[in-house]
Amino acid sequence: MYKEYPILIWPDMRLRKISLPIKYIDHKIINLINKMIIIMTKLKNVAGLAAPQIGVHLRLIILKIPVIHKKNILNKFIILINPFIISYEKEIIWNEGCLSIPNETGNVKRNKKIIITYKKINNTKAFFTSENYLAVCLQHEIDHLNGKLWIDYQSYIIQKLIKDKMILLKKNNSI
Repeated sequence: MYKEYPILIWPDMRLRKISLPIKYIDHKIINLINKMIIIMTKLKNVAGLAAPQIGVHLRLIILKIPVIHKKNILNKFIILINPFIISYEKEIIWNEGCLSIPNETGNVKRNKKIIITYKKINNTKAFFTSENYLAVCLQHEIDHLNGKLWIDYQSYIIQKLIKDKMILLKKNNSI
């Protein structure tokens, strides 16, 4: 299922690299955004994708939000360049999964409400307030930009078990 898409699978060390800010929004960044949207369109059950997950260490996140339009469900893509959390409130526990750790999930303590600042594709500064599911998605994707994964919030034993599964899946070419 993942072979056709260039998603890095943990414990690939490239997922640990901290991403650099995007200084200029040029044709290379636009091409990267388009590539990420194509990947997200083809994959099911994906809420967000961070550039490091495809081996590009730039601070870029794309969220996919389902929107109902005339009884049809369409996907709206939100492009967040250089996102940074500026405010957060309350904590919740959320069960998370990730394209980079396929078929596994774990509970993570996140903030229930966050406000972020980011750059839009037209290079203007913007703010985004989100709660619950969307707030969790944003925190998850921002973690990717900082070289962190949901697995890092798990116990050593859980990390070891899942790491062994991922290594075996890669060895057997199952992902």
